[in-house]
Amino acid sequence: MRTFLFTLLIAIGSSAMAQEPLTIDRLVASPSLSGPATRGVSVSPDGSLVTFLKGKPEKSSQTDLWAYDVETGETRMLVDSDALLPEGGEKLDEVEKARRERQRISTTGIVEYQWSSDASAILFPVSGDVYYLELGGEMRRLTSTKATETDPKISPRGRYVSYVRERNLYVYDLETGEERAITSGGGGAVGFGQAQGVVQEELDRNTGYWWAPDDSAIAFTRIDETRVEVFDRPDFAKDGASVVQQRYPFAGKPNAVVQLYVSSLGATTEIAEIDLGEDDDIYLARVNWAPGGDVLFVQRLSRDQKTLDLLRADATTGSTRRVLRERSKVWVNLHNDLRFIGEGRFIWSSEEVGWRHLYLYDVSGKRLGRLTRGPWMVDRVSGVDEEAGLVYFTGRADGVTEAHLYSAPLDPDPKAMRRITVEPGWHA
Repeated sequence: MRTFLFTLLIAIGSSAMAQEPLTIDRLVASPSLSGPATRGVSVSPDGSLVTFLKGKPEKSSQTDLWAYDVETGETRMLVDSDALLPEGGEKLDEVEKARRERQRISTTGIVEYQWSSDASAILFPVSGDVYYLELGGEMRRLTSTKATETDPKISPRGRYVSYVRERNLYVYDLETGEERAITSGGGGAVGFGQAQGVVQEELDRNTGYWWAPDDSAIAFTRIDETRVEVFDRPDFAKDGASVVQQRYPFAGKPNAVVQLYVSSLGATTEIAEIDLGEDDDIYLARVNWAPGGDVLFVQRLSRDQKTLDLLRADATTGSTRRVLRERSKVWVNLHNDLRFIGEGRFIWSSEEVGWRHLYLYDVSGKRLGRLTRGPWMVDRVSGVDEEAGLVYFTGRADGVTEAHLYSAPLDPDPKAMRRITVEPGWHA
């Protein structure tokens, strides 16, 4: 402890220590000794702004929305969370509290946000309601309800905003100001547009709905946890301990039943159920729309997590067929590397040779070749430049103690792989 305190004294400087005694309580209190930290860094789609969340000087756990102007070099606050938080602090339901806990979000105020695809607006929730900020214009409060709106999103073309409220999925038309319920049967053990807790925590899927790229439809889950066992869980908070009832599918016990639907957003609503197979003891691992907007690619994971199927689904009829299958003797590591190249090909990562590498497929499931190879691991796909014919990814080709950014041609030729980052170390 003495060594740690001495190191900390050197790190923060003697002038700061002269102002305030260093105690254990002070070490863990707000504001942080290291000062307000930034998180949620994002570049606007037009490249003009770098936005980020930053804690207040006097309360680092409450974050505001800031922007750095690339051209002028100026930094300014876009939204002050103090202006939006209600008296008495944040008001959230238990679903949103649990969702934030699983995403390791411990701050208050503006904790997440999303850019519109044309860089004209930013969407964000505060204390359970949804706000829409037009750059250079007014800020609109889209919801004002006692219930909490969770997982808000702007549709790909910017016409709609969507969110989940009380286990049902809603869509808000930004042009007309009208709210539309996509589902109405949510409540209790049944929820729409959500990922069950175990999927959020263990499979890294924090949403339960996905927009078609042309705003014409929305895919969403229906989860039924009726058969999942309820148990008492102790919950420890700063104001004391309590006992919370929670549904959790223990090993060998019944799991939630998950279904996948697609709803059109035309004048008349048409809903199709996607065929996930006869076995309902599965996990819905990932859902991705293909570029055309009429096909979904669905990743279905077996309960023992040893078999992963990639299904190609017709969004209109709901029919599916298996495109490829991954197997493992222990478990299949999930990834987010499925990237489409036009409407005819896609990139996929696999550990079938013992190392994770990138492969090129056509949409029927025919493998066209390998993009990377060697006794090293690809970490993840970072981006695709279709015009230049390149895929960018991070990996360990230069040793396990370093991570670098690389590019490789989309026409399989692993010898043409190029390292982008120069300095030794860990790049992300």
